[in-house]
Amino acid sequence: MLSLVIALASIAPGPPAPRTAVNAAPAAAVVGVQIDGRQRFQVMDGFGVNAIPKSWEGGALRPAIDLLVGMGATIWRVDVGNGHSDWEGTNDDADPQHFNWTAYDALYSSPAFEDLWSELAYLNAKGATIELSLSGTVAPWMGDTTVAPGMEEEFVEEVVSLAYYARRTRGIAFTLLSPVNEPDHGPTEGVALDAPRLVDLFHRIATRLDAVGMGDVELVGPETTSFSQYFTTAMLGDPVVMAHVRRFSYHSYSGCCAGDVTGTIAGSAYGDRQVWLGEWSQSRTDGWLDNGQQVADEWTFAREMTNDLLIHLAGGVSAALAWDAWDNWHEHQPCCPISHWGQVAKDASGVYQPKKRYFSNEQVFRFIRPGMTRIGATSADPNVRVLAFADAQGVTLVGRNATAGAITLSGTLSGTTPVAGFAQYRTSASDNFARGTDVPVAAGGFSVDVPGDTFFTLTSAPSPGPTATPPPAPTPPPPPPPVGCSSSVGPGIGAPASVPAGVPGLHAAWYGQSGYPTLCAGQRSTATVAFYNAGSIGWVRARMGEVAYLGTWGPEPGQDRPSPLGGDGQLGSPDTGWPRYDRIAIQPAEYVGPGQVAWFQFTIQAPASPGTYRLYLRPVIEGAAWLEDYGVYWVVTVR
Repeated sequence: MLSLVIALASIAPGPPAPRTAVNAAPAAAVVGVQIDGRQRFQVMDGFGVNAIPKSWEGGALRPAIDLLVGMGATIWRVDVGNGHSDWEGTNDDADPQHFNWTAYDALYSSPAFEDLWSELAYLNAKGATIELSLSGTVAPWMGDTTVAPGMEEEFVEEVVSLAYYARRTRGIAFTLLSPVNEPDHGPTEGVALDAPRLVDLFHRIATRLDAVGMGDVELVGPETTSFSQYFTTAMLGDPVVMAHVRRFSYHSYSGCCAGDVTGTIAGSAYGDRQVWLGEWSQSRTDGWLDNGQQVADEWTFAREMTNDLLIHLAGGVSAALAWDAWDNWHEHQPCCPISHWGQVAKDASGVYQPKKRYFSNEQVFRFIRPGMTRIGATSADPNVRVLAFADAQGVTLVGRNATAGAITLSGTLSGTTPVAGFAQYRTSASDNFARGTDVPVAAGGFSVDVPGDTFFTLTSAPSPGPTATPPPAPTPPPPPPPVGCSSSVGPGIGAPASVPAGVPGLHAAWYGQSGYPTLCAGQRSTATVAFYNAGSIGWVRARMGEVAYLGTWGPEPGQDRPSPLGGDGQLGSPDTGWPRYDRIAIQPAEYVGPGQVAWFQFTIQAPASPGTYRLYLRPVIEGAAWLEDYGVYWVVTVR
């Protein structure tokens, strides 16, 4: 986000009146709304928040994360360095093509990074889509406020070492990496780069990721302070970069102007790429909420923020990440006042509580699922904004009555999945995501009363709700290894050069896995395996017949049989946090679309008896079909 200094240079003394203030004149009693499923726009990737590990504090953030997952935050942009990219204070060695793992292992085992791995592991357990993000300046020897000429490969090494360590050593499941923050702004938000230098760095990072077997990692950028055509056009001009870019991401605190880039991208050779809001909030009502600045009226702030979100969605964005997840101090700001951008904050007793903006944004986050498509929606009154989203399972309408008085929405549906009725939710100055009376739909028509100055949601689609699989309950630590016994993990197995794609129906292709462990009796190891959705149907978490699991397979232990290497404590299996004794892991993301990769993660525990054990697995769409058997297995050597 922009710093306070820049903000003060760009706004007049005293914030201007909110652009979305309630209109004094009431609208007509009846407002016609037409929903047309034949008009199709962007496909949604979901909604989420920006977060830091700084406040992990031994797990104190879990309740805040749970609240945000509950509101529908499925995408988490996590700042790995708490506002800094200078953790490599001394060069690991003189060769940027060589990872000095002695140095990096020590760096990435520091208390700050241990908080990061703990937070990311908890987010993995909640099924979140994780975007690893770097911000702030680099070490002085690397250039401090920019990446100095000649230091490009050293920066690449720092970035890729982090990504590699996160996946291969800590078993963190992720495919999104944002290497720079607000390069058009520069310090203290990030390193200052012009568009050619950013593209050069992205090119180098993409090449290095390919070289270390992480070609599935997507680069997210340019993360500029606005929808910059300058940076967008530069990125579109590099095929190596674009092979790793599926999502362009920008920041906005003004409700403007996604259209500056959506047309440019759609008209390029990469017209299928999505546009994200990597940071979104608003600064019109209260200025910049850093250095202890509080909002004057929470409903006024929330109303403006959520209205901007509706504007961005109408402009074509496929995902929006709120700045910020929770109130905290960002270390690139002067020490140490709390910023108040969060969706949740601690109350006087230290318990995280949702703010009004949490509820107004929940109206959008909760029921617009990843994979839904925005469809046509028109309103007869410009003061009543309505957006519509649909998939094969249902239709969701979100909107705002900006008039002072109640109205009656009189709507028609055409070209959509048949809808028998809508569940109704609303947020206003007095209501917090309140459930209203269900709205029947007859012959494609419906009618519902909406109070003045209210956000409303009508949905025939089920809520994704909280994560389908809760994090495993704490278990006693494994016994210490015998004297002279040490554990290790072998090299990972990279993705194949090519995989099938677009096969009609439900299909999967193996896409790489972590190495085989050698363990002492009772010790545990985290394993990760990737499967590519090679079919034409998305995998949807928490929906029977569409959710992807890994099931136990033969010859060891056999189809749907318990394993001595892991389970849920049933049928003689050790309790290692698997969903069931015969289901090793569940897809980590809410939605894995065709052409996307799911990184499944699970825990293995060494049996008491020395020997060699194997765990065979196979992906399955629970309640529908077993997917392709690639003969995937783990060899576990117990000393």
